Amino acid sequence: MLPLLTLLRLYYLTLISTSSISTVVPTLRASLLKYGKTYSAEAAPVLGRVTVAKSLFWQFYVIGFIWVSLLLVDILYLRFSFIPWLVHIWCDESDYDAYYRQDTDVCLIGLMMLFIQVSRRGYECFFVEKPSKDARMHIGHYLVGITFYLVTGLAVCIEGFGNLGVFDVNASFLVFPLVTSLVKPKIIFSAILFVIASYHQHKLHKILASLRGPNSPKYSVTKGDWFDHISSAHYFAEILIYLSFVMLNNGENITLWLAFLWTIVGLGVTARENDQWGKEKFKEDWPRNRYVIIPWIY
Repeated sequence: MLPLLTLLRLYYLTLISTSSISTVVPTLRASLLKYGKTYSAEAAPVLGRVTVAKSLFWQFYVIGFIWVSLLLVDILYLRFSFIPWLVHIWCDESDYDAYYRQDTDVCLIGLMMLFIQVSRRGYECFFVEKPSKDARMHIGHYLVGITFYLVTGLAVCIEGFGNLGVFDVNASFLVFPLVTSLVKPKIIFSAILFVIASYHQHKLHKILASLRGPNSPKYSVTKGDWFDHISSAHYFAEILIYLSFVMLNNGENITLWLAFLWTIVGLGVTARENDQWGKEKFKEDWPRNRYVIIPWIY
């Protein structure tokens, strides 16, 4: 059986490969890359007609909230009631060194940052966003959304499980790191980036929701905040959020690098679809001087 760490990395590599291949295979592109406003049941091939309501996004964050909460409770209070069982099923002694790369404070801060992320996104799904009732997404999107936070919850801390005492339940560590241990450049800069990106993503989602008013057209050109410069600015904010996780680990967590790369690839291809849809629908009204998703790059 493959080690748990390898399985997590294969998960991200599979998503990255599938999404990349879909951009050049017409049938896969029409089936897997179009959802929400870019999806058309009439134009979709048979593979692309297995869909669910896009409004089910809220389930991703509820599941993520529950899972990340369980991880935090197990580490901080139960002191590993189920994590050791989970890890020992999928790892052997030759793989142990990979679980000692992260410091305990980085593991805990990473989990808390992810907890904030899923909590905020869950709040937005219930109280901010106003998805169209007829918007659809492919079942593949739904499955990725359901599993993403389950995998990422482990990814942000798994390479420090050894230091947390997963392989030795009698090991001791500071449950709440000393304040002095938190005053590190990597922690400070990653926290600042995380807060800035989260603030702007929330603001951008509110802008998107404001376009769904009772007297508003079904779709219109987004404007305001980062939307003035980036067509899919809310996706760019998401990329920055996951960049902050990489920074938190000084770029030493390979699993998080793959999560970050998947965020760029997955949101990048969706942003391109949205940009092409906008150019076709709004024509001359679509801003030509905006970046698609990443300023000065694309």
